[in-house]
Amino acid sequence: MAHHCYSVTHSWPYDQLRELHPRHYLLKDTALELFTTLGDAFLLVFSSSAQRDLLFDQLSAQCAGVVAVDLRAQLHTATQMWRRGSVTNFEYLMILNTLAGRSFNDLMQYPGMPTHSTKLLTTPI
Repeated sequence: MAHHCYSVTHSWPYDQLRELHPRHYLLKDTALELFTTLGDAFLLVFSSSAQRDLLFDQLSAQCAGVVAVDLRAQLHTATQMWRRGSVTNFEYLMILNTLAGRSFNDLMQYPGMPTHSTKLLTTPI
């Protein structure tokens, strides 16, 4: 089976990068998800995790404002915000999905939500 690669070019200023997340794509540890300050997310897929890690390191060094995510710290912060009522249940579940490596950019890692209760998503605790 032949694989075809298509060249796609997209650029943005470094100061628009907000977060970098190493990701899996098709269950392989070869992707990098970039989140921008504009709310966009881009999933870049590489031939190997070494190529992905090289770009990750370069972007982390180049972009002072880019956060190479500390999962434990972000989980703690998100949990505190949820407990205080600063974020809704839905927003909290979306943060948990993101921290767990789930992404709308890969159907095999699509975010999961409880389906048995819509009340959970709409009622503050």
